[in-house]
Amino acid sequence: MNKSELFKAAHQLVKAVIKAGDNYRVTFGACIKAVKEGFVKPVMSIADLVLSVGGKVWEQHGFKRIYMTVAQFNTVTGNQYTLNDAKNKIFYDFAANAILRSYNGKKPQVEVQY
Repeated sequence: MNKSELFKAAHQLVKAVIKAGDNYRVTFGACIKAVKEGFVKPVMSIADLVLSVGGKVWEQHGFKRIYMTVAQFNTVTGNQYTLNDAKNKIFYDFAANAILRSYNGKKPQVEVQY
């Protein structure tokens, strides 16, 4: 693992474990050590996770999104929503770095922010 991969993995780990009030520098140093010594495996990005459960990529007019079903959304987030796939459009938006849900074609609302 080169330094670039090490730092990317450490930053992903910090974002997953840091809490309000924690010092980012100290947490980052501990995460570098943990990744370097092999205590943790590199964390998969949310986009890769959505794609691994079967999400479909859509790109048009400068927008890039990954659409998913309710079952796929529940797998990614650990929720147990029982929504109608026909009325709910759930997608990961790269620009917002969030999973959004649009009900009956209305303005999308943020479900999970990363």
